[in-house]
Amino acid sequence: MENHIKKNSESKRIIGISSYARSGKDTMCQSLINVLSEQGLRAKRFALADILKQEIKPFILKNFGIDVETCDGGDKETVRGLMIEYGFAKRKQSDGLYFTEALKRVMDLSKFDIGIVTDLRYHQYNRDEIYWLKNVIGGKLVSLALLDENCQEIKSDIPDELAQIPLIRAEMDQYYSWGKTKSKEKIDDHAKTLLKLLNYPEFL
Repeated sequence: MENHIKKNSESKRIIGISSYARSGKDTMCQSLINVLSEQGLRAKRFALADILKQEIKPFILKNFGIDVETCDGGDKETVRGLMIEYGFAKRKQSDGLYFTEALKRVMDLSKFDIGIVTDLRYHQYNRDEIYWLKNVIGGKLVSLALLDENCQEIKSDIPDELAQIPLIRAEMDQYYSWGKTKSKEKIDDHAKTLLKLLNYPEFL
């Protein structure tokens, strides 16, 4: 079954991004979409967390009056614990397969040349998110690191991330570090460099 899936996905290239929180995953994703579109390629963002938000949204909206897809700040903190527990329970119940299988169905129905999965966080179960990326949908794993002014990586204080990121990096195809910048030109240059490192022919 998996060989059949990978064969059908050969015309679609996949990039998976993993990093500590606030390292610029979504910023890099948007820049990749921009520079790929300049080459006439349809790039599309995907996120495992989007599946979770879509499923839990009606319950939280009804009981808390908060829209998990648009909230920020205090509202986001109010429901964060509930969302984490929901995700944990679904992952435990399915040995890590629930959200990857759901996102795979979404991706199969989507039109794109290059898919970018922005939130790979777990390498805990035997067929977890990293296994899924590399063996089911045939993607390449990028580990992104945000550096401070002393060129030291800015890490998270989230226990799951501190435990999982080193395990994920053991499986990465490419490590990429960058510093904070608001310059679109510099961000796009980073995206082009990353695509070159991933051997995308359009950028070699």
